[in-house]
Amino acid sequence: WLFYARLLQHGELQFFAEARNYFRFHERTQRSRAIASYTAFDEILAMYTIFEREGWTDTKTLQSARAQVAMWWAGNVFSMKWTWDVLRNNVRLFGVFSRYRSGLLSYLVKSALIKSAGAVVKAMGLKEPVKKLAARLFPKTFFPY
Repeated sequence: WLFYARLLQHGELQFFAEARNYFRFHERTQRSRAIASYTAFDEILAMYTIFEREGWTDTKTLQSARAQVAMWWAGNVFSMKWTWDVLRNNVRLFGVFSRYRSGLLSYLVKSALIKSAGAVVKAMGLKEPVKKLAARLFPKTFFPY
């Protein structure tokens, strides 16, 4: 993201959004990098700092964007690698993101409880029956696969 923002900033390029009618899967995406580590979030925050410094967008839009990325981080934090470096940097990112998104700590606690309950269900060998039950009870929300 940061490279792309700098390329648009310093190059003579323009971005034109074009609607796609299908989902394209790529092996190496920003999402897969973010799930593996914290560095993608640092890049996005650096990009927003550039936007703020250059005055490319208003404060309200930046606040909203940072809050959205905070929730993206919170949704991925428990799927990241479990190393001291990642843990230390996730604590740092929590400090940054909690300034932009209220209720972040309670969201993380709820996510940890849900993730733990899922691990227990999986360890007990009940994942498939629970998925099928959820799909029957909530057909528009859960899918049996």
